[in-house]
Amino acid sequence: MGISSTLLGASSTGANYAVQQSNLELITAQVYRWIYELQFELNYVINKTIIKDERNKVEIYYFPTSFVNRSKFFDQMKTLYSEAAGSLSFLIAAGGIDPDLYLSVLDDEIADGIFEKYMPHQTSYTMSSSDTRNAGRPTDDESTNVNTIISKATNSNGVPKPSTE
Repeated sequence: MGISSTLLGASSTGANYAVQQSNLELITAQVYRWIYELQFELNYVINKTIIKDERNKVEIYYFPTSFVNRSKFFDQMKTLYSEAAGSLSFLIAAGGIDPDLYLSVLDDEIADGIFEKYMPHQTSYTMSSSDTRNAGRPTDDESTNVNTIISKATNSNGVPKPSTE
């Protein structure tokens, strides 16, 4: 399979994280190739011997992900989801969670009104520019600060400054 001795710990020199990561990716790529071939055969056998109906074929699919590449695979699914109208179920599965279970819990939380009771923390990710729920500077312009009153009275913000010329 082309495994380096550094992956197995047989070499004390040159064993760095990048080499080990590359070796693990080579191994998992080979395993995924075998799994794909087994998956193809398994689908064929199930459909020919158990289902026996060309109109109702069953297919088994294995995600090409492991603990070695889960972060990269999740990032790919996240990009597809956010930029190309990708699948929420694939995104959840890429995170290592059963999509049916996750969506069932989410349905329960929506039915219980959890998101109305417990608002997410207000950040740039959870707020839009038109959202005015306690965000940004105050909308009223009535300040009792003496310096603000003087600044408004003398229009000191309107005076040209050396940095703007």
